[in-house]
Amino acid sequence: MISKRQYLKKSRLYLITNENIEAAKKSLQAGSDIVQLRIKEKDDQFFLRRALHLRKITKRFKKILIINDRIDIALLVNADGIHLGQKDIPIKEARKLLGPKKIIGKSTHGVEEAKDAVNEGADYIGIGPAFSTKTKIHYKPLKINTIKKIIAHINIPYFIIGGINLRNIQSLLQCDITKVAIFSSIIKNENPRLQTKKFLEKLANENDINRKS
Repeated sequence: MISKRQYLKKSRLYLITNENIEAAKKSLQAGSDIVQLRIKEKDDQFFLRRALHLRKITKRFKKILIINDRIDIALLVNADGIHLGQKDIPIKEARKLLGPKKIIGKSTHGVEEAKDAVNEGADYIGIGPAFSTKTKIHYKPLKINTIKKIIAHINIPYFIIGGINLRNIQSLLQCDITKVAIFSSIIKNENPRLQTKKFLEKLANENDINRKS
């Protein structure tokens, strides 16, 4: 049985979900590797109930569960880890609360933030936004060359995030960028299971894409 950190290295499709746990379940059934629960503007009891429900699902499918921001919720449901933003508590302090076995990820938007996250002890980073997205309105989309430069400066797993869909993912795959985090294109799709399979097919076929380019 591989460790959670080894699992991170081989993972390609990182799902982000809101309170729509049913859509997340369908995506996990279809093959998403990791799921992050991110709930905003809801009370703590609502967040906790959804987290407990998703924890049961991820255990059943043997998938990694990450909780966005809320270390208390992550501990209460025994999640596999936490994802932190640039304005959240430092990784060092989060590690004191979570212990050495839990995964800690961090959002980054440039080379220096990515290097800092590595030095702070992040297990993985999110890099973005790759494309225009309503969830990252304060950040301009990164250029492909910038994303490649960030990747070249780190030695931990990464997931490209932000506005990725079945069309624009091609520009990432053509540059051998094959680890992505998806929210709207799956969770808000009328058929999350089929949509997930389509993304996985794209990711599986990236070698064919590179040979043609």
